[in-house]
Amino acid sequence: EFVEGTPLDEWLPRQRSDREAAAARAAGLWLAQLHRGSPPADRAPAPGRYAQRLGAVLRRMLRARLLRADVVAALGSLTPPASAASAVTHGDICPENLIRTPAGPIRPIDEERLAVRPLAYDLARTINR
Repeated sequence: EFVEGTPLDEWLPRQRSDREAAAARAAGLWLAQLHRGSPPADRAPAPGRYAQRLGAVLRRMLRARLLRADVVAALGSLTPPASAASAVTHGDICPENLIRTPAGPIRPIDEERLAVRPLAYDLARTINR
């Protein structure tokens, strides 16, 4: 679906800091609403699966000399929790995927990555981007 408006990555640089903060709060409220739903039982991958993926990515980054060995060792030593709260997540929440509509509300786009995952996934992906 086409959503008329301006992506936040284009809109935010032209705004005062108070409007930036309001947009961040609005995006956070939208994400909280998405996360509030009840996901299908036992549908989210176990946190250990993400730890395995992290290990594989760290090894590739070390081979490509994108990370130092001490950084890879520190990140690789992180212990995933035994379980994690899960819900429907967007999977690619970032300023270019949030549109400020002409009426003002923020609408997400690019929902093709919606999935049941640990809630921390959206936060980690956003920080990573």
